[in-house]
Amino acid sequence: MRLNILVLLLVLAALSAWGWRFSNSHHIWFNAHILTMEEGKPSAQAISWHNGVIQSLGSNAVVLAEKRWYSKVRDMGGQTILPGFVDAHSHFPSNGIAQITTNLAPPPLGSVSSLDELYARLREVVTHDADELLIGFNYDNASLQEGTHPTRESLDLISTRQPIYAYHSSGHMGVANTPALRLFERKPENFPQGLLQEKNAPHLGALLKSQSLARLWRVFTAARDEYLEQGVTTANNGATPANLQPVLRALAKTPLLPMRVVVTPLAGKQRPASRLVDGTWQQFPARTKPGQRFYRGSAKIIVDGSPQGFTAYLTRPFHAMPPATEFLVGKDYRGRAFYSRKELAAKVSDLYSAGWQLSLHGNGDAAIDLILDAISDAGLKAEDDHRSIVIHAQTARHDQLRRMRTLGVTPSFFVAHVYYWGDWHRERVLGPSLAQHISPTGWAIEQQLRFSLHSDAPVTPMRPFELMSYAMQRTTQSGQLLGPEHRLDAMQALRALTIDAAWQLFLDDRLGSLAPGKFADLIVVSDNPLESSAESIASTRVLEAVIAGNYAYRSSP
Repeated sequence: MRLNILVLLLVLAALSAWGWRFSNSHHIWFNAHILTMEEGKPSAQAISWHNGVIQSLGSNAVVLAEKRWYSKVRDMGGQTILPGFVDAHSHFPSNGIAQITTNLAPPPLGSVSSLDELYARLREVVTHDADELLIGFNYDNASLQEGTHPTRESLDLISTRQPIYAYHSSGHMGVANTPALRLFERKPENFPQGLLQEKNAPHLGALLKSQSLARLWRVFTAARDEYLEQGVTTANNGATPANLQPVLRALAKTPLLPMRVVVTPLAGKQRPASRLVDGTWQQFPARTKPGQRFYRGSAKIIVDGSPQGFTAYLTRPFHAMPPATEFLVGKDYRGRAFYSRKELAAKVSDLYSAGWQLSLHGNGDAAIDLILDAISDAGLKAEDDHRSIVIHAQTARHDQLRRMRTLGVTPSFFVAHVYYWGDWHRERVLGPSLAQHISPTGWAIEQQLRFSLHSDAPVTPMRPFELMSYAMQRTTQSGQLLGPEHRLDAMQALRALTIDAAWQLFLDDRLGSLAPGKFADLIVVSDNPLESSAESIASTRVLEAVIAGNYAYRSSP
């Protein structure tokens, strides 16, 4: 009986793989409104592809002339087609963790607005099972009425037997009860409030280790389905644990993971996977095939923390820390860096010499100064085309963006901060004046810097059209306008989520735009983004997604 089941599973797997391969025939879609993201040819009426590679774009007449007896021809009825979204920075598939955790997020992503509501939500699900870690996911002290974190003492009142961990939305901290502190091998006497920050806080990978394979499968499938539904054809894991890389590589060889995925290992833990040849980064082989869906990306260095938790490294003290925080660190506290300039320069130099592209997490402007100094000290120049990425670049100053251009550095902006934490930046972190310039995309355009936008999912949801709306409106949850000079138009925002994101990842020769010779990674959407308002663009839906010429997603009618 077991042998029969095994044979059946193997047959089904073979048929699935065969069906995936067979679907790569010759396709022609015509009578469409195609936004190519190609500067020389920004739009087209029709597109054709064969074996996962785009053959032509142009007028209906020109492309339909390619029709053969085996061609699959489709009248698109005027629908809009875009390149698939390229995820510049998130933590796929960690966004699926919401499926196996308790939602502690504030509105609009949840309903927890006070500490009493947070504790009540955890009481509803506590089991007092000492072997089961209870994870409360994405609480945000900045959005709670009290403006403070939960405490170890209050979590202990919920259970002194079951480990409980409230995971902060920033991903840089969380609060544990006493059993959870012991589970994480943290001495309770060293963390009287239960607050674990930065290196003391368990990362998502460590939290997921405690989960069963069945629950982990739910995490993966939920993440995959969410990205496909949002039109993301290239996903990113921005701090990939070593044990996750072979799993994603294996899944990418099957139809179970239809989108492409780029992994970004933390520096110092992986061997180099790219090489430097004649001053040009050879991050991905020129003979990359359309069906290849796993890519080893840059090496990531985390230089500072998060502005929400007052651990970003700033040149000025934080504007108005909560009294308890100020008592602990002093009123002149401005965060801290995880490296000295000399240490960071040495790390940058070693990785660059070994052939790695670099992604450097920098939220505070002092951290960004440190990053740019280290890149300069290591001898990296714009003509090297190294494309070192400053991840988040939350408080980048005008002079720093000018220096990025000089050094050949590129920022990836976490523009969702404007909406989700813009009020917190104004009132607590930076103050009204400096908060105007978080995620300063306008200055980047002024300096002719290519940049990307990212969601940092699961910190904020993977919703590219919402990211476009935030970048175009620049309004906070309370309706405050932050930095009108940084507002993008729809085309600028689209480029930051497609071709410019692909360029940052050294994938722009094959992905990010629609042109002959590039991979047929494209999406059909409900509305033309160039004709939508900044407010309405967020409601644009993805109707279909095609990856390497294969149907990967279709929305329900």
